[in-house]
Amino acid sequence: MPNTLPSSPVSAEESEPPLRSGTGTGDTTLPPTAERCPLLAWGCTSTTSTPTWRLLSAHSTSNGEVEYCKCSCNAVVMLCQGEVAALTALPDTEPDSRDGGE
Repeated sequence: MPNTLPSSPVSAEESEPPLRSGTGTGDTTLPPTAERCPLLAWGCTSTTSTPTWRLLSAHSTSNGEVEYCKCSCNAVVMLCQGEVAALTALPDTEPDSRDGGE
């Protein structure tokens, strides 16, 4: 199943929760939808209260339309033909060992 992002900003309340693997049911161990980033399935650990998207750039390529979008959690996503092709950045939620973090 492809993972796609909305074409315009939407609040997290409008997105569906991820499915619990093996059961096909919503995962009740996750924070309420409004308290988590829509990129949770891609590894984001942010607790953004009302995630929204901002289009950074869009252009046509030989492989189709490419868009770069930024979530209000600061993650940057590359979409190809409306589907997530790559995460170019996720918010830094853990201490960086280069800065003396553990």
